[in-house]
Amino acid sequence: MNTGLGAASIHRAARAGRWSAALATTLCLFAPGRAGAAPLAPAPTLIKPAPIVTVPKPDLIIQSATISLGGACRTGTAVLNVSVTVKNAGTGPSPARTDVGMVVAADTHGNGWANGVGLPALDAGASATVTIPIYYFGANPSHMPGAHGFQITVNKGNWIAEANSANNNYGPVSVSIPPSLCPVSVAPQSIIRPGLPERVVPSPPGAAPVEPDAADGSLTGTETGSYDYYSGTPPPATPASQSFGTLLTGQLPPPPQNLPPPPPKEDKSIEAGELVVVSGNMAEAQTLANQLKSLGLGVKRRSVMSGLGFVVTVVRVPGGVGVGNALAKMRQTQPNVWVDANHRMELQADDSVHYGRRLIGLNQPAPFCGGGVRIGLVDTAVDANHPALRGRQIESRSFLSAGVPPADPDHGTATAALLVGNSLPSGFSGLAPAAKLYSANVFRKRGNQDDTTVEAVVSALDWLAGQNVQIINLSLGGVRNLLLEAAVERLLARGIAVVAAAGNRGPSAPPMYPAAQPGVIAVTAVDAELKPYKLANRGDYISFAAPGVDVWTALPGKDGAYVSGTSYATPFVTAALVAAYALDPKGGWAGIQKKMQAQARDLGDQGKDPVFGFGLIQIGGCGRTSMGGR
Repeated sequence: MNTGLGAASIHRAARAGRWSAALATTLCLFAPGRAGAAPLAPAPTLIKPAPIVTVPKPDLIIQSATISLGGACRTGTAVLNVSVTVKNAGTGPSPARTDVGMVVAADTHGNGWANGVGLPALDAGASATVTIPIYYFGANPSHMPGAHGFQITVNKGNWIAEANSANNNYGPVSVSIPPSLCPVSVAPQSIIRPGLPERVVPSPPGAAPVEPDAADGSLTGTETGSYDYYSGTPPPATPASQSFGTLLTGQLPPPPQNLPPPPPKEDKSIEAGELVVVSGNMAEAQTLANQLKSLGLGVKRRSVMSGLGFVVTVVRVPGGVGVGNALAKMRQTQPNVWVDANHRMELQADDSVHYGRRLIGLNQPAPFCGGGVRIGLVDTAVDANHPALRGRQIESRSFLSAGVPPADPDHGTATAALLVGNSLPSGFSGLAPAAKLYSANVFRKRGNQDDTTVEAVVSALDWLAGQNVQIINLSLGGVRNLLLEAAVERLLARGIAVVAAAGNRGPSAPPMYPAAQPGVIAVTAVDAELKPYKLANRGDYISFAAPGVDVWTALPGKDGAYVSGTSYATPFVTAALVAAYALDPKGGWAGIQKKMQAQARDLGDQGKDPVFGFGLIQIGGCGRTSMGGR
């Protein structure tokens, strides 16, 4: 708590005043009598303190967990089934939550082989058993045979306020998959559908257009993405009594409630004439196409997100209808469909040294920091030929459609340099230079504006999930959007950490997404004197503060420049988490976040607050020893 000297002086004075009053009363009561003395005042009335009311809270713990072998290793099949018994050991009830990640089983190798399910309502003292299917690992089939350990976590995203959240982990639970069940070599799946030529995935980026008059809404051209996850048909659904809704079984839970109202007919924050819909599988997407016709809408394009395990349909809205009206009508007639506008997202930067490393406890360049870790970056293009990035491990991919002008690579280059940049004679160095960076270019040049759409961002996230990144840096944001929300929930359930900029719209601005989504690590910015960035958003969703005002970093066409914004604070937190992960890759992100919260330098009000979150992020260690000698 930052308590001013004035407040402290007033507090001491008040205490002194109480002591003086008490002393005066004592002298009055025991003074020797004299003529004309005033009568004694009556004894003061004692006021009983108000009773302390304890609010009953749930306390979710995992009592037991077992893993059994499922079917043979093929796409759409549950290779393992994890049975988990959860008990509410608290004094209050625990509400039902269908959020993916309420109960999660994640491979301790940290490669994203994981799944999560929801949890039913539990009264105090009650228990429930859920089954988590662990599906075929299409991203790395050769990883499946052999010994594994799965860490089990309940309430991973902190959706439910508990009396004690330190007892939510269990395991790891061991299992061995015999080679006979999972052959090391798994042939790619060929996909044959009526009216379509045979083809083998994956397909190149960029969704192909769909003819809106197709009888069943199926594609008449090539589809984007891969059927590797579903092999053309959805996997068998987990019984409703066990799944409680999960984004990883091919069926989506009901969409969230209390959503923002549909945007006005003409709104610059959305793509004109487009809605986006998430479906659990292709069969649901085709059924949706038939339903759209009755509303006067059509399918514009469709993408299969194999890394995220769902299908995205972009809906064409006629000009005379309006996106807001179409969205309101769909939510009214299709209340269980995840549908939203195709919102635009913006970079969270403000173009305005070396103090940043010092503030987070990294006094010297750490050339081995990040070794063995894969970082995902969704941003503008990156200038890999800049001296700060030349020779670094960077793999880039663009998610802009043909003919769309890309945004200037300034923001992406600056962010990438902060993450993995070389040490330069100027004293600049990246924070995790030994990590491998997967850079997704999603930002376009639209007049004087650099922006993107949630459709492009989710396509990038799908690619990053397929690259088995362990953490994703998102220095971007916008309004809440259901397509992006579904994608981020899927990433969190796979054990991929998501770090996002808190936003630069001012202290009174509404929350910025995806930073404000539960489970996402939201980052605000401070200057060299630890004062909050004047344009930073504030709110209960803020997780950490990091240097982000007048930070020196690389820029294309010149050595570098001073930049400001929560965008540039975000890489500091990403790098700190990477350093902690490298020290203990099997510990899981939930445990790492708790350690980082405890290590953070408290700023502002004591404890977590809406300005600085848990405080200034600190790197616990990042050197040759922690990186295994790389």
